[in-house]
Amino acid sequence: MTASPHVRLVVVTICVVLAHACARTNERAVPGDPCRMAVQVADDLEHHVLPFWARTVDGRRGGYVIARAGGTEAPDDTRQLVTQARLVWSFSRAHRAGFGGADARYLAAARAGYTFLATHFHDSVHGGYYWMTDRDGHPSDTRKVLYGQAFAMFALSEYARASGDGAAIDDARRLFDVLERHARDRAHGGWLEHFTRDWQPIVAPQQYLLVEVAGLKSANTHLHMMEALTGLAEVAASASVTAALRESLAINRRVFFAAPERAVALVAPDWSRPRRPWTRGEVAERARELAFGGTRLSYGHNVEFAWMAHRAETVLGLAPDWPAFDAVMAHALAFGFDRRRGGLFDGGYGRRAAWFTGKTWWAQAELLTALSVADARRPRPAYADVLGQQATWVMRQQADPATRVWRWSVSDEGHVNDARLAHDWKTAYHDLRATLAYLAQCRQPRLSASQASR
Repeated sequence: MTASPHVRLVVVTICVVLAHACARTNERAVPGDPCRMAVQVADDLEHHVLPFWARTVDGRRGGYVIARAGGTEAPDDTRQLVTQARLVWSFSRAHRAGFGGADARYLAAARAGYTFLATHFHDSVHGGYYWMTDRDGHPSDTRKVLYGQAFAMFALSEYARASGDGAAIDDARRLFDVLERHARDRAHGGWLEHFTRDWQPIVAPQQYLLVEVAGLKSANTHLHMMEALTGLAEVAASASVTAALRESLAINRRVFFAAPERAVALVAPDWSRPRRPWTRGEVAERARELAFGGTRLSYGHNVEFAWMAHRAETVLGLAPDWPAFDAVMAHALAFGFDRRRGGLFDGGYGRRAAWFTGKTWWAQAELLTALSVADARRPRPAYADVLGQQATWVMRQQADPATRVWRWSVSDEGHVNDARLAHDWKTAYHDLRATLAYLAQCRQPRLSASQASR
C-alpha cells in the first residue's frame, strides 16, 4: 500500500527533527559579575536609546511616527494602537525612573501620546479604543482587539503614575469597565479577544486577525491582560479590578502555562483544544510535535509569564510561588538558553534542545527581566551567573553598534537575521522594561551567599 503524501512528509520531517536534536549541544556558562554591563546599559539608555525613541514624537499632530526613529520600514501614514500605547508607557516609565532631565522631556513625550490616544483613538460612542488611525487621527480601522485594549489600559495607568493626571486614571477605570461589560466571557471565564466597533464578538472563521486568531483565546493576550490589570491595580485598586487580576493570574497559571514544557498558545472559548487545519505548514508542525512529544513552545513567553505572575502576586499581596517560578526558569535555562554564547533561543518542543535557534529581541528582554527579578528578590548563584551572561550578550550582540537599540533578530552566533530597529510591533517597551529591571537590581545591595540560601 502506498503511503499518502501527508504521511510521507510526516515521516521525513520526523527524521530531520531527530537528527537535528541529536546534533545540538550546550556548553557550561562562564560565571562572572552579573552587573558587569550595568554602566554601559545606563549610558546606552540615557544617551542613545531614549533619544532614539524621542524622535518619534510628532510635535505638530501629537502621537508618534515610528518611521521618524530611523532604521525602520514602518509606514508613516498610519498610527496603530499597540504602538502608540507602548510608547506612552515607555516615556512615562522612563520619566518615573529619573530620565529626561529637569525639563521632564520624557513626560512631555508621554503626554503627546496620551493626548493623541484620548482625542483620536478613544471611541466616545461605544467605548474602548480603535485599532488604527491615519496620521491625522482619523479612524481607519475601528475594530476593538483585546490585546490593544490591554496595552491602552497599561499605558493609561503608567501615565497616571508618572504625571499624577487624574483624567488618565479615570480613562483607565472607564476602559476597565467597558471591557468588563463587553469582553468578559461570562459563560466560560476569561476574555474574548476580537470585536467590531460596537463590541459584537468576531468568532468565525478562525483566522489570524490583527493579533492572534479570531474565535480563540490566546496566551499572548491573556498574559498582557494580566500585566495591564496589575498596572491598574497599582494606581486604582478596587474590588472588581482585584477580582479580574486574580482571575487572569489563575487562568494563565492553570490553562496557558500549567507547566513550562506543556505551555499552550491557543484554546477554544471553553478552554478545550481547538481544531487545526491540515495545511502544508501544519503537517510539518505536527510531525515535529509527534517527534518531540509536545507542542511548540516560546521560551520568551514562558519566562515572561514567570516574572509577570510574580509581580501580580506581589500586587495582590499573595505569597510568591517560587517553586512555579523556578520550574519555568529551570526549563528555559536547560533547553532554551545558549550556555556557550548567551541569549535565549526562540523556541522548541517539550524537554528537548531548542529547535528554533534565532534570538529575537523581545525574548532576550523577557529573560533579562526575569533574571533581574529573581536575583533581586531571591538571589541564587545560578541566576546571577546567567544574568551576567545574558546582559553581556544583548549589549554586545543584540544591540546595534551605531544606535545601541536592540536589533529585531540575530542568529545563535550573533549574525544579524533582521536588522530592523523600529516597527509598529517593535518599540521601546520590551527592552526598556528589561534594562530598567537590570539597573534596579544592580544598584541595590546584594545578599551574601548565606543570606541567599535562607
